[in-house]
Amino acid sequence: MDCTLDCLSVGNIRLLQAKEGYRFSLDPVLLANFVTVKNNDQIVDLGTGSGILPLLLGQSESVASVVGLELQ
Repeated sequence: MDCTLDCLSVGNIRLLQAKEGYRFSLDPVLLANFVTVKNNDQIVDLGTGSGILPLLLGQSESVASVVGLELQ
C-alpha cells in the first residue's frame, strides 16, 4: 500500500495516510479552531472519517478523554 507521511504544524501531528482513498482535508483542521475545550471535557466525534479532528482536539491538556467513531 502506497502511503504518505503528512505533518501538521498544529499539535505537531504526523499522520500516515494511504495515497488512494479517503484522506483528511482542511475542514476538520479549521473546525478544531472553533471548538472551545474546557477542563475535564469529554469529546466524541461521530463519523470521524480519518480521525484527524479527535487527534487535534486531544492535544489540549485539559481534555479528559477523546473518542472518534467511524463505521467504515
